[in-house]
Amino acid sequence: MNRLEGKIALISGGTTGMGAAIAKRFQTEGATVIATGANPETLEKAKKEPWASKSTSFLCSPK
Repeated sequence: MNRLEGKIALISGGTTGMGAAIAKRFQTEGATVIATGANPETLEKAKKEPWASKSTSFLCSPK
């Protein structure tokens, strides 16, 4: 539906659980998504998800 086309979403905790679900939904709705997470392993897994596209960026925030 692209209700969020042209919007940018910054989602903390966006690599697992509810944060990842929100990142996925926002991306499929057309938003440019920046998802952050503290765990480098889950961040790498999230990057490989089918919904993660070139309009999705992932950042690792160190502990």
